[in-house]
Amino acid sequence: MCPAPLDPRVGRHEAMGDHRPSQMITTERSVQNSAYGRLGSHTGKRPPAGRRRASSFPARAATASALAGRASVATWAIPALAALVLYARSVSFAFVWDDLDLVVRNATLQGPGWLSLLAKDFWQSTGGGTGMWRPWVTLSYRVDGVLSGWQPWNFHLENVLAHAASSGLVAVLARGRGLRVAAAIGAGLVYATAPALSESTAWIAGRTDTFTVLATLAALVLARRWRVNGSRAVAVATLACAALALLAKETALVLPLLLAADAADERASAAHDSKWRSLMRPALATLGVVLVWALAHVSLVPAPNRPPEPGALAGLAALVWSHLAWLGPWAPHSPLLDQWLAPGAGVASLAWLSLGFVGVATGVALRRRWPLTLPVTLVFAPLLPVAGASLMESGVRFAERALALPAVGLALALAMLADRRGAISGRLAKLGLVAWVLLQAAVAWPAIGAWRDEESRIRRVAEVRPHDTDAQLGLADLLSTLGRNDEARQWIARAEAADPRGAAPLVTRASLEFRGGRMAESLAAAEQALARAPDDLAAGMIRVRALARLSRPAQALAAARELEHRHSSEPAARGALGVALFASGDAAAAVAPLREASEHLLDDSGLAWELGRAAVAVGDVPLARQAFERAVTAQPEFYEGWLGVADTRARMGDLRGAELALARGAALPGARDGRVEVLRARIAGTKR
Repeated sequence: MCPAPLDPRVGRHEAMGDHRPSQMITTERSVQNSAYGRLGSHTGKRPPAGRRRASSFPARAATASALAGRASVATWAIPALAALVLYARSVSFAFVWDDLDLVVRNATLQGPGWLSLLAKDFWQSTGGGTGMWRPWVTLSYRVDGVLSGWQPWNFHLENVLAHAASSGLVAVLARGRGLRVAAAIGAGLVYATAPALSESTAWIAGRTDTFTVLATLAALVLARRWRVNGSRAVAVATLACAALALLAKETALVLPLLLAADAADERASAAHDSKWRSLMRPALATLGVVLVWALAHVSLVPAPNRPPEPGALAGLAALVWSHLAWLGPWAPHSPLLDQWLAPGAGVASLAWLSLGFVGVATGVALRRRWPLTLPVTLVFAPLLPVAGASLMESGVRFAERALALPAVGLALALAMLADRRGAISGRLAKLGLVAWVLLQAAVAWPAIGAWRDEESRIRRVAEVRPHDTDAQLGLADLLSTLGRNDEARQWIARAEAADPRGAAPLVTRASLEFRGGRMAESLAAAEQALARAPDDLAAGMIRVRALARLSRPAQALAAARELEHRHSSEPAARGALGVALFASGDAAAAVAPLREASEHLLDDSGLAWELGRAAVAVGDVPLARQAFERAVTAQPEFYEGWLGVADTRARMGDLRGAELALARGAALPGARDGRVEVLRARIAGTKR
């Protein structure tokens, strides 16, 4: 009978402080010795157990460690890579929509005084004030512009990288909450492919939400480490991420609530209820950061003063649910969603009761130790500041970018369902998660393409939302600026069919005729629009301009004064008065209202051109040059604007700049009139 080999685990248990009963260890030893004895009696060649253990255990440990490291990297790398692949083409996209105001036309951002923008309203440099303070986003615009020469590719690249990093962090957060590797990767993929995030990622101006999510996720991940080890460095990093989230968008006001929800989940998943105060420490510290931010915000940025939507407070819960309806992939995702109107008392009450039910259900789940608090809080809480905007401004529209943080909550919830342990139910849940990701990616692809350029954006809205007359008329207006008047008229006809009594289609038609030089037709359409809507500012402006072009200065001036009386606080009305004054021959009086209006309405190329003409008439060539350059920045295909730029640059001695402007003008269809060559010859004669 072979002697029983020594059990190598005896020394290991003693070294690790194993306090299992000696009887249990003895029983295990006897069973193992018996098996070893039988095996040894058959083979007679089995090496001693101690030597066998010494050679195999380190190798197994090293293999396990390597596999764990690879799984850890794959957890965040796979979702990040999926986000990069899905959004890579957006790097070639153009500046679109608000990008033009925030970056392209933002002379302060591109000039030496850009630092002043960090302490101002986010929209102040574009001629408006919203009560928003987002210095991190403004700083990122400046850095991207300097690095890329103010080309859009670098702006888009930063958005894509931020979204990829957020997708990886969603997976890391899911893994830290106890989900298995496959489920954590699934959470990251759900977030990476969510169609509702196309707006915040493929659109440069949407980075406010992308940055907020990135900093919020980093704060959540770091706070978990802070609660474990109490490291001061980790605590500082957590609070720094919280500050960055607040400096990107006001939605981050809910970050202390999110940290508290995560701490509650961590406590619920533990076997005991100790350390509650230490678990809540990150949330309480972040609340202090919020208070500091609020004080700075109030001191730097004045609050907006706009009338709220009637019934907005009662309907606030309904606005939350309306947003969440667009979180699913089946929604018709587009850059501009429905305009929100306060619902009736019945719908508003039902919405509030539904939110109350969610709160009660979350409390029950927490009591039963189901770690669902953070996913539910992520879905609902970030929409409360967004819905609160309806209390300050009427005519609020839905925005899919508001779903950036709720998409994280949805990703975590779906991953938790897929992490089920049952053989059949677990397999079905995993297949469902894979199908969800694939469906999202298929829907997200065309939604991302909508942000390629301005035409793609508006066309997407008009095609996906055929009842949206604003989108149809916006597309018609854009097409008319591109000289595609036949297409523009088709879209105007669609809008007229959808809204036969509305003034908006007539205003767009008046604008189209004005651009085409058909002033009589433009005036007729504008007056028809005013008959339907006497307070329509756009129709009133077109009427004044058309009368001025028709050499009817007295009527233009009377119409302008009436318009200013109706809209005394509107820069556009001041601009119309300036146009009428210039048409009546008083260029000196026209400069001030034109300048005031043009500095607020940076996208109105016609107003800037009128200012340039008036400035030339009074001999202020530098102001004229600035105005003409603003006109062509707002509308690069503005032929007469390029002629004005060339003329004023030549007058100021910038002959090379004048020639560059002439070259830009010569490439436009209007150059067939020969004025480019006439101006070039005149400049050459002046040079000699």
